[in-house]
Amino acid sequence: MILVATTPHSMDAAAPVEIIIDDAAATFTGTWSTSSFQKGYYGTGYHNTDRGAISANARVATWKPTIPAAGKYTVSLWLPSGSGDRYNAVKFRLHHNGGITEFLVDQTVTGGQWRQLGRIALDFDGSGNEYLELRVEDVPAPSSGNRYVIADAVRFATPPPPITTAPDVRITRDRNYVELLWAPVEHAESYSVTRRDDTGALVEVAYASSRGYLDLAVDSSVSRDYQVTAYNGSGPGPAGGIVSASAVTGAPLQAVQGLTLTADGGKPRLSWQPQRDATTFSVYRANHSAGNFKLVARISGTDYTDTGAGGEAYYIVRAVNSLGESALSSWQANWKA
Repeated sequence: MILVATTPHSMDAAAPVEIIIDDAAATFTGTWSTSSFQKGYYGTGYHNTDRGAISANARVATWKPTIPAAGKYTVSLWLPSGSGDRYNAVKFRLHHNGGITEFLVDQTVTGGQWRQLGRIALDFDGSGNEYLELRVEDVPAPSSGNRYVIADAVRFATPPPPITTAPDVRITRDRNYVELLWAPVEHAESYSVTRRDDTGALVEVAYASSRGYLDLAVDSSVSRDYQVTAYNGSGPGPAGGIVSASAVTGAPLQAVQGLTLTADGGKPRLSWQPQRDATTFSVYRANHSAGNFKLVARISGTDYTDTGAGGEAYYIVRAVNSLGESALSSWQANWKA
């Protein structure tokens, strides 16, 4: 199926162009199958091929549009819903304007929508010899099992109107995450999220079509700045204002994890996992599991040998920082000589 849609135009404005080539109208060589198993496909289904299968001829998919005039056009893919038996870096080659531009596409993620290749419109010369190509041989063969490469619809279109509005971002900070949310921006297709790093530079941490970002890679004791910019085929719109997540202070909230006991010269040696918001750890010992746990050491590391232990002892560990000790302890560990 090839659809060419235009809108009426005046003497001073060219008509917008949208050319959609579904997989049924694309050219395929080698061994491919058609399917409608995964939902979210365009038209009546999609083509797929098992990367590990043998094909007598090279497996290539080609989408070749009839570009009406030289100019800038966006190129977008439509893929069905993602699956774990696909590849997260499938190479597509766009032959245009006398050159080749390559794109890597994650086919494991959610589909059922247009996904633009690149962030800006690309130059086409209208020569009639411009096309998008997928070569299965570019995808590494799986070491085991079945892994599939998918081909569905492709859209060639004139760029949308420029974005004129900056995202209005709301920020929420918790001890373990920072969440950014914003309302839809007119004409936006994707959003770039940047975070200020330790050098003071704003570095991109996400680029996606979603209207929110959850940052789990944050230190709650450090303030962070963020900025969001909307994108479409005409390029970026105005950047949103800087939003800040202030440092969160307080005693450690999480219990110490991974407490283990081993013998060290006949004495119990405790070890546990480090904790980001802890500066020291308190080690407690009791003679019974329901006994009165008493502090025996406070150390900065993540292991401790109790040279004063008797024949049997029970231990717990708590995380500590300058604002106090965690209310939650580790699990108990039992020592018997």
